[in-house]
Amino acid sequence: MRGKEINIDEREGREILGEKFITMKAVAAMFGCTRQTVGRIIARGELTATKVGRDWLIKPESVKDYLDEKTRIGNATLGN
Repeated sequence: MRGKEINIDEREGREILGEKFITMKAVAAMFGCTRQTVGRIIARGELTATKVGRDWLIKPESVKDYLDEKTRIGNATLGN
């Protein structure tokens, strides 16, 4: 994922005060998991998110950082 742009469908993202965010539903679709799983990832502190009303919103950079970290850990594990 390093160096790649995360594409956000206009319906799945929001812009607040000039900053772009992705909905939990969109992140779940990207990861191929449920919203509950994304919620657990957020609760563990592995993915940074902001709660706005009832919704959790995630910055695209946070998704990229999370995926980069998982890739780095996966590559380190494979190398051992």
